[in-house]
Amino acid sequence: MFAKQTSAIAGKVGFNRNNLKDGTFIGVGYGYNGPIKVSISIKNGVIYDARVISHSDDYPYFTWAKSVLNKVINGSSNIDTVSGATVSSRGILNAVKDALRKASNGNNSPDINISEETEQNIPRQNSREIEQIKKYFKGLKDGVYIGKSSGYYTNSLEVQVTVSGGKITKIELIKNNDDKSYFDNQKAGLLESRIISNQSTNIDTISGATTSSKGFINAVVNALEKAVDSNGSDADKYIYSPKTIIVEVGETIGLQKIRNSLEKLPKDVQINIKNNADTSSTGNTKIVVELIFKDKSKKVVEIPVLVNDKADGIFKFLSAEEVKNLDKNINYPDGVYYGDSYGFVSNKPIPVKVTIKNNKIEDIELVQEELDRLKGLTAPGKIDDGGVFQDKFYTVINRIKNMQNIESLIYKFEVLRTAAGEVMKEAQGKEQTVEVYRAALDKVVGKHNFGKWGLTIDQSHLTGERNIHDRIFTLLKIYVREELGYDGEDYDAVSGATFTATGTATSIKNALLKAKKFNFYDMRVDDSSFKTSYKEGDKLNLKDLKVTIYKKNNKKITVSYSDFDKYGLKVINDHKKEIKDGLVLNKENLGHNVSDGLKLRIVHEESNSFKFLNTILISKNMNKNFEISGIKIKAKDGSEWYDTNGYNTTDFIQDITVSKEVAKKLNNKEIEFKIIAKDKKTSEEIEIPLIQSQNKTLIADFVSGEYTLDVIEKYKGVLFNNTFRIKTKVEGEIPKAFLYKEIPETLIISKGAEITDSKIRSVLKNLPDKTNISILKEVDINKANDTIPQKLLIKLSFDDGSEKELEIDVIVKEKVNTMADKYVYKEKDLITIKGKEVKLSHLNNFFDDLPEGTKIEIIENANVSEVNETGTLMKVRLEFTDKSTKDISINVIVKDTAPNKAEEFKILYPEIKNEIVNVVVKDPKYGDKENFAETVKWGAFSDFAINRDLKLKSRSSDISRIEVIQEPDRSKLGNQKGKIKLSFNDGSKLELEISVKIVPYPVYRIFRLMSNKTQYDLQDKFNLNDLKVTLFMSNKLENESDWATTGTPILNIPYSDFHLFGIKVVDLDSKKEIENDSIISSLIKNKKLSVGAYCENLIQKNDYESGNKLVEIFNIKIRNIDEWKEPEKNLEENKEIKNSVESNKNQDSEKVMNSKKETKNVDELENASAENKITETGYTTKEKVSETDSNNLGKPSDDSVQKQNFKINEKED
Repeated sequence: MFAKQTSAIAGKVGFNRNNLKDGTFIGVGYGYNGPIKVSISIKNGVIYDARVISHSDDYPYFTWAKSVLNKVINGSSNIDTVSGATVSSRGILNAVKDALRKASNGNNSPDINISEETEQNIPRQNSREIEQIKKYFKGLKDGVYIGKSSGYYTNSLEVQVTVSGGKITKIELIKNNDDKSYFDNQKAGLLESRIISNQSTNIDTISGATTSSKGFINAVVNALEKAVDSNGSDADKYIYSPKTIIVEVGETIGLQKIRNSLEKLPKDVQINIKNNADTSSTGNTKIVVELIFKDKSKKVVEIPVLVNDKADGIFKFLSAEEVKNLDKNINYPDGVYYGDSYGFVSNKPIPVKVTIKNNKIEDIELVQEELDRLKGLTAPGKIDDGGVFQDKFYTVINRIKNMQNIESLIYKFEVLRTAAGEVMKEAQGKEQTVEVYRAALDKVVGKHNFGKWGLTIDQSHLTGERNIHDRIFTLLKIYVREELGYDGEDYDAVSGATFTATGTATSIKNALLKAKKFNFYDMRVDDSSFKTSYKEGDKLNLKDLKVTIYKKNNKKITVSYSDFDKYGLKVINDHKKEIKDGLVLNKENLGHNVSDGLKLRIVHEESNSFKFLNTILISKNMNKNFEISGIKIKAKDGSEWYDTNGYNTTDFIQDITVSKEVAKKLNNKEIEFKIIAKDKKTSEEIEIPLIQSQNKTLIADFVSGEYTLDVIEKYKGVLFNNTFRIKTKVEGEIPKAFLYKEIPETLIISKGAEITDSKIRSVLKNLPDKTNISILKEVDINKANDTIPQKLLIKLSFDDGSEKELEIDVIVKEKVNTMADKYVYKEKDLITIKGKEVKLSHLNNFFDDLPEGTKIEIIENANVSEVNETGTLMKVRLEFTDKSTKDISINVIVKDTAPNKAEEFKILYPEIKNEIVNVVVKDPKYGDKENFAETVKWGAFSDFAINRDLKLKSRSSDISRIEVIQEPDRSKLGNQKGKIKLSFNDGSKLELEISVKIVPYPVYRIFRLMSNKTQYDLQDKFNLNDLKVTLFMSNKLENESDWATTGTPILNIPYSDFHLFGIKVVDLDSKKEIENDSIISSLIKNKKLSVGAYCENLIQKNDYESGNKLVEIFNIKIRNIDEWKEPEKNLEENKEIKNSVESNKNQDSEKVMNSKKETKNVDELENASAENKITETGYTTKEKVSETDSNNLGKPSDDSVQKQNFKINEKED
């Protein structure tokens, strides 16, 4: 759903409110997952109640979408869909429209033209277009292979293919989620016999089950791709069947169209045309080409060709060759230029700053201050709705900077928007029928059937999810890709955010237009004094508007509104109609309801430059006498409500703040919200609670808290129907106590050992300097128990005056071995040369299995003044992270001076062959995709990575060059070998074989874990293969070694590929990996599925904005969850817990300790490693500080909720 909701085209839905009969009327529209029913209640011809009766769309999209009902009740007749939840909100509005149509007729009977079923219940096998993959297989490796594909439904089919003797011998359908009435084992068996007979998937489908047949065939292809013999020639390995080339009558087929039709053809393959196609008349023909691969192997391929009549529309598209030539002979003068356009959100800019140097784009930056200037928009300060859209902005600018195909890329995006706009313009003002839109396409493009399948517009595209805007855009994309032969990689790279990409490209073009043709490089609007709040009937005041034009001669001109005409400036609305000062703000002049407001922009038409103004709000005399005035907050277990600041009436996203005093009282506590509404006549206040629709616990977070809440409450006949997305922050600078969110590790001590400041600090990661620690509740250090932790309550006092209480789990053992006790030094010789003193750089990689963070100090150096083949002793001291120390004696062999620098390096660093260079995997499935290119490049086995991990140049300043002479195999995770050559300043060279570890793609945020199967019973088996994850992958390094927390969204990764991204499916509490086919009931905790995606090596920065390592599953419902019962605990364990709690209660003393960072003589602290953490027992009682989960929209993770629930149970015991 993520990609589809966000890729639908935003727009308005209009209503007829005339002659409405009193009563309650039911309407039906279509959302993302099926029908949406709403009820509309009308009295005296006015809507006073609007609510959703039923739907099957997903949270939180539907929650956001419901906000449109507010505007329905307020009287709006032309309502925008909700950005980010377009499909669902359009479905609600269409349902309202249906209900109002019935109300105007006084008829509430079901409409015979609106199906009560979902679109999926229409006979389906002809309603989904998928392309059959036709391939010939030979030289396959024997084995059994699993393949998956989509039939009618997404990922609905799975097959098992057996290869024996290099041939396909058996195909079994092992999963079939398509309808059995269309496709069953008998039909699968018929396809199996055809494939085995031909040893090819180039076979006929089964009539009546075309879509499922293609899905079955494609699943077989997916399986057999894994069986291709890697030892064959390049020609043998290339098994992909060509796609149909579409041309017009008389067109000559160029190499680019041929290459586009050959899926995954390596770029270095030479193409020779053996027999060209006859395109003199319409119909089907073919072209025969010879492919010559890098290894000189050859393959002859027949490519089908479809010849269509020539399209002759008024809109002229460039040919693929003309698009390619746009980048030839371009000349941009050096300088900095600014441009604007818009993306998915039509009243929000995408402002860019483009730097040109040496006729190339050197940099493209987002102009943040222009985004920040506009108020009351969703995702303030972000492009469109932020998240994936913001990332796609950077995808586009990176493609332009890296490839420098500026004009062609911009054209490919912009032409879709421009052509679609022309089609919509042609149909504007006419009756909304299939014939009208087909005629508009005929006039603009010259045809209304597109692509190999002859796709067009039908009745289903005029209503519901498959709306007309979306369909036209899709048809035009098919046209330019399949028929005109535009390279599709640019479109694929921004899939899911095409409008953001189009707006970004248009903004860059606008900047380049200034560079080439105009004497100014930027214009800015000053609307600081611009009035944005009016009443119906008021006159619009534009006199205070000013525009500053920045000229290339470093001069600037400030233009007042009165001089706009002189400089070619004008003010227009979102329909591009000019708006003049003094306009009376009423429905007649605006062309829409005044409550919809007025969205304006200042344009300089000649340069296509514009600037948005803040939206004008126009109030209207409403029938409703109540209005919302604010939001209050309190602790759930408290009685006092606290005021918040920042409530606004223009947006369902509320950025509210509380005072520091209130934040200190509520931070990390369970909270509630309520809205305050006033009767405008009597000033009487009413209070209405805000409800969390999924009944999840709300934990206060005043750093980055975010909550989605509903209010549906009737009062004196008035319905308040709102969805609020509340973001909470503390006023002023955020206290350090709020920012510190680290979870204490378990502290392990010996019986009777004192708990010191340094021991406490050792289990508190990233604790800021100058933080004082006070003990509020001590533990019994003389009571040993290896399994049940005691609770140490401490207070952290930060240097900004803020404080925070934390509980630390303490395990008291009879005896604890220190890290120094545990570390075993494996004796070996260290080699140096005469006169070359041993330095720390020699020792950093000398010790085997040395714990991370151990410090090395040289106490006594070896005598290296003379050659000594038997060895001389040196002494070093190891200081471990628990402050324990160990002195080691090392035997140093002193060799004679080496003949050259290469031999010297070889003598000094023999251990280097055992050290590891980390290299990012380049899986064949993803490695060649555009959005993986930067990550694969930065994570390569390069001189940069080799020097980074082996610290070669810090070991020897004489190394002049590092050269890779043999790459490791990056196609799979694990240990590999690579070869390098080192060149030294004296001309000597040294070849080395290096150990390489192929590691997963770097991930910095898990966005969402979902399942294709959304409903289970307790007794069902949990099939992990149904899971998919959406995440964000880093695409560059910072500080030469750390992956950045910016990059690329990767959508819907299947479970089979989770390991490539370091993702595991785990229990939310213990983080133990879950086995496939586990019984659902065994995965339930607190009547909830305790399953999440976990990434141990997630990239996290100490900026509190990184993603969480653990993200719970998003969309599974357990149908019979009420039948689940909590497993009974062991009585002995309950007794131990109870005794431990009572023991802690009897100790209540305060002990203040200094904040000195280093305290000596701490020799009894256990290394808090994974094997010593008390997670295996299932009774970890550590109180976790609530962390914001981007997937939960600011709600606490269920992990923290579960810990709190346990804590309550513990007290009850």
